[in-house]
Amino acid sequence: MFASPIDFFWWWWRPFILRKEVWDWQALDRIQQSCDDTAANADLAVLLMQEGLAHLFLVGRSVTATRARFEVPIPRKHGCAMAAYDTALNDFFARVLDAFLNHVDFGLVQCVVIASLGFTKDQFCDHMLLQATCRSDMRAVTENKARIVLSRAPSGYPHSLKDVLGEKSHVDLCFTNCPWETDHNL
Repeated sequence: MFASPIDFFWWWWRPFILRKEVWDWQALDRIQQSCDDTAANADLAVLLMQEGLAHLFLVGRSVTATRARFEVPIPRKHGCAMAAYDTALNDFFARVLDAFLNHVDFGLVQCVVIASLGFTKDQFCDHMLLQATCRSDMRAVTENKARIVLSRAPSGYPHSLKDVLGEKSHVDLCFTNCPWETDHNL
């Protein structure tokens, strides 16, 4: 138990000083947990999407961190812009997939939730699995596709994360070991 200010770097550009009269081990432990690297302690990865917008989050015990954000203009589906729509959507999915592969480690993350309004999550999941069969560097995706859960989200914006994580049905599935750690070949 000691009384001293502690300097932390909240985010990476806003330093602040946290003061408390008496520091006990529980308070210091909680602060240490919240300041640890989120990528090393993430239990869940959440990808919120809508056409042209995606946010990738890593969710740990005490911290949720935004790892990637993409906003790409997607042309309309009608008329002569249909070819440009397909090209833009494939380019958007390729960018999101690269960020997904860079930030999500299936050795640490128990589950991945891909959420969107409409069919964007299904299109992205199909694109990801198709790329995984073609590319040898995406072997982790094919081996862990049982850990990928598709869900509905109101939008692709970060405020929808609360709704996605509040859905009890698929979050319970994410934190059980049954779907991917049991042997089904009895």
